[in-house]
Amino acid sequence: MLLTYQNIDGLTRTGVYISAILAGTLVAERLQTEQTLGLDVTANPKGMAVLHYDTEQSEAQLQENLGKTLRRAGVESVPQFYHSLYLASLSRKDRLKIIRESMALFHHRHGGIHLVVIDGIADLIL
Repeated sequence: MLLTYQNIDGLTRTGVYISAILAGTLVAERLQTEQTLGLDVTANPKGMAVLHYDTEQSEAQLQENLGKTLRRAGVESVPQFYHSLYLASLSRKDRLKIIRESMALFHHRHGGIHLVVIDGIADLIL
């Protein structure tokens, strides 16, 4: 089945696009646009940090989606610079603290940040 904007519901659509964007940043050379749903995603040849914070999904769903992202990128294992953090079980205050502190840590560890995705950013707003 070909996934198009018309046949993917809202939550699924968001997840598919996030996966496509993340996949494009897990490799050193630009993926074909078919792999990134037509998006022009800048590759990550320097291996800078790619951070994915999720405030909505279960840990199991986050792991399942990670597998899909890796397959889309054509990589067999999680790159050392990729960090996916499950935040759904935490309070808003703790989520913000972890995001802030981990961004500083991973920026230092990987020589910069290539991409930050906060899935469910509305959950961080008062």
